[in-house]
Amino acid sequence: MRYAILILLFFAATCTANELDWQNLSETQRNSLGSIQSDWNQIPASRREKLLKGLNQWQQMSPEKKQRVNTRFEHWQTLPSSEKEIIRRRFKAYNALPSETKSNIHKNFRQFDSLPDHKKKALKNKWNSMSKMQKQKALKRIKTLKKLNQHQRQALQRRLRKR
Repeated sequence: MRYAILILLFFAATCTANELDWQNLSETQRNSLGSIQSDWNQIPASRREKLLKGLNQWQQMSPEKKQRVNTRFEHWQTLPSSEKEIIRRRFKAYNALPSETKSNIHKNFRQFDSLPDHKKKALKNKWNSMSKMQKQKALKRIKTLKKLNQHQRQALQRRLRKR
């Protein structure tokens, strides 16, 4: 039984790799990936899968979204390598976060993004005008506030209203 499973896995992997060979791609896929045709079969199968997934996503995008992606990519290309490295590190750190933390980040971003432009600008200006120490203090306060339960938050709100 164990050998049968190994043989099936081997053939499944072989089939998947063969399906990713250049000659097995659709004409549309080959046309879109034409610039890397000579290298295609030397690219690892996992990378080819990612490229095809990205191509599929690209083909599904609206023209407006494609334009936004192109603009962002052009901006990326103009960044110095030191900035790109910082972004890559932050992206890697973000991906290592627990799902709950990522959800909170998304929730907070949506909340910020829903603010009127003048309020977003005011918040950004306030943050940018703060010293490093002030920013650390603010982040510490936020962290502390997040640890409060509902009863503690309500008590704090009452105290703040009295001021």
